[in-house]
Amino acid sequence: MKELERSVKGFFFRNMFISMFFLVVGLILCFWPTISATFISYIFGTILLANGVSYLLDNPEKIFHYDTVLLGMISILMGIIIFVYPEVVSFIVPFSLGIWFIISGILKFEIAKVVNKIGIKGWGVLIVTSIFTIFAGMFMFLTPKLANVAIVVFSGIFIVFYSVSDIVNYIYLRNKYEKIIKYFK
Repeated sequence: MKELERSVKGFFFRNMFISMFFLVVGLILCFWPTISATFISYIFGTILLANGVSYLLDNPEKIFHYDTVLLGMISILMGIIIFVYPEVVSFIVPFSLGIWFIISGILKFEIAKVVNKIGIKGWGVLIVTSIFTIFAGMFMFLTPKLANVAIVVFSGIFIVFYSVSDIVNYIYLRNKYEKIIKYFK
């Protein structure tokens, strides 16, 4: 029980931290779009590698019906790609983040279904933010060849949206740990 509780709380804490980091990066991209793409690529590569390793080292149990090992491997792979090819960051960052947002949106959709099953009210907010996250990811994935400044600004806007929607979700769910843990018992 304690292991599951620690795993669920760790999951929420890790994702809240990453969302706050992405919020700061998104705001920087919106307000200073000419910042060095290489520098930004290394920041994203580092956070994706760290996030991937943390998922691989996480509890091997499946949380919210998705496999943390798969998400960890995808995160590490995207981080490595960004480190190996920083000069093409104007293509790779929106493309990689698009994939990440699509996967994250699907995860949030699954969380919303669990929250609905448990009987927690307001799960519709989670559905709406997951759908917006999926659409934002699809837009970023399908339009990586826009002009570099436009990509940076749009990426910043979508990163801010992604971050804010995640922060809203985790603030909403932070007092629901007991119900969520009880569901998985």
